[in-house]
Amino acid sequence: MSVQFGRWNIDGKPVDRDYLEKARATIAPYGPDEAGSYLKGNISILYHAFHTTKESRRETQPHLTASGAVITWDGRLDNRAELIGQLKDGLTFDSTDVSIVAAAYEEWGTGCFARLIGDWALSVWSPNSRSLILAKDPIGTRHLYYAFDKNQVTWSTILDPLVLFAGRAFALEEEYIAGWLSFFPATHLTPYVGIHSVSPSCFVIVEPERQTISRYWDFDPAKKIRYRTDGEYEEHFRAVFAEAVRRRLRSDNPILRAKRRHGFFLHRLHGGYHHRPRSRRNAAARYHLLQRRLRAQLERAPLFHKSGRETRPHRLPHRRWFARVFQVRIRQRPLRCHSQLGRPSQRSQPSICGLRHLARESRRTLRYRRRRSHRRRANARTRA
Repeated sequence: MSVQFGRWNIDGKPVDRDYLEKARATIAPYGPDEAGSYLKGNISILYHAFHTTKESRRETQPHLTASGAVITWDGRLDNRAELIGQLKDGLTFDSTDVSIVAAAYEEWGTGCFARLIGDWALSVWSPNSRSLILAKDPIGTRHLYYAFDKNQVTWSTILDPLVLFAGRAFALEEEYIAGWLSFFPATHLTPYVGIHSVSPSCFVIVEPERQTISRYWDFDPAKKIRYRTDGEYEEHFRAVFAEAVRRRLRSDNPILRAKRRHGFFLHRLHGGYHHRPRSRRNAAARYHLLQRRLRAQLERAPLFHKSGRETRPHRLPHRRWFARVFQVRIRQRPLRCHSQLGRPSQRSQPSICGLRHLARESRRTLRYRRRRSHRRRANARTRA
């Protein structure tokens, strides 16, 4: 995740250089790949990049559009091909995400936010209208915080610079704490009074003397999907799920690593990182942790027999069954790729499969438990 930070002095005073250096030192560890800035009068924007795709390595941010707007983008754009086909404004399939977003903003204004699919957070500074726009994706995967008063506006994708260099102490937001203790806090709250979070599916327009919060997308309860058979629902789900996974696989680094340790598979799916246990002891500890979590789930959610009688397993299954049913199966397939030296090499491309297998194995296990319990009761009656 890249990180951005900005300060706008509404009263017209220039931003303090020492303050900017402190903020830069705070956000630098979050974006080690590249740094950029926009400094002009009473507005200052800092950006530190953490590259995860080959397109992001060619980005220059903050991005200056043809109309003079300054866009700072932190995210992953999933519907790139669709937007490029709709805009066709000098864009190619190799265009960076921020250039596509900038072209969409120039074409549709704030209406482009509903067309951006992915995980993202962005800020748009418009010097002509002297306004600042802060927006987040519909689900709210990325963070974007801001503090606003009559003299200045400060925003960032992390809370650290907003809290550490505000020059004052913040009271705790009791409503936020109550939300965490009950279920989840409201999306616009943070742990500190005076610091707000941009809500998912919303954008904030900050102007001198006022701020406006608008929603650009919401669920449509009237929209329904109707199919004639269960197989059509399953096919639709598989298509959507495969598309979601494929979009998140866009990276120039390894994103899936599978290692067999201590008789079971450990998998990690995320952008750009890979992890594996360092020893058999670590692998065993992870297995026992998963066992404890499964045991807690089984205690909270009882199993029911067909007759309606509640049944509970008297012990957890063996680790081989546990790995086969509760882990993602991996199928290896050869992939032609290029190494850093530019020479082709043979690697393996892992693909996710086994949703149907997981359900089938779960049904088999339940049938095995029922037959075993029937045999035990029959043996007990025979002995009696």
